Amino acid sequence: YNPLLPSGEILKTWFSSVNYQAARTQPQLPLLKRKQEYQLSLVFDCQPENGVYTKITFFDRYGDILEKKVEKAKDFIFTYPEDSYTYQVSLLSAGFESLTFYHFSIKEIRSV
Repeated sequence: YNPLLPSGEILKTWFSSVNYQAARTQPQLPLLKRKQEYQLSLVFDCQPENGVYTKITFFDRYGDILEKKVEKAKDFIFTYPEDSYTYQVSLLSAGFESLTFYHFSIKEIRSV
């Protein structure tokens, strides 16, 4: 519980690509296919209900931002942009009083 944490503050960020020499870590997100739809689902308990937002940011091969998407919902669908090279997923504070984060998943949506 932290009532002094401002809204919009990044709580955690996961990366699809990292510089191993600098960070000594592996990528935390799966590689995605261009122009493919995916569903991102988060599992957490939060008070109040909409106290956390999710931001997904797509980058081109030069590290420039192509697109940002901020969502209030725990489950949402996004399309991986054609020119995207890497992406990151961030959890943002939106005025929550308590948060217990469990996990999230990214699933490919198959066309029928």
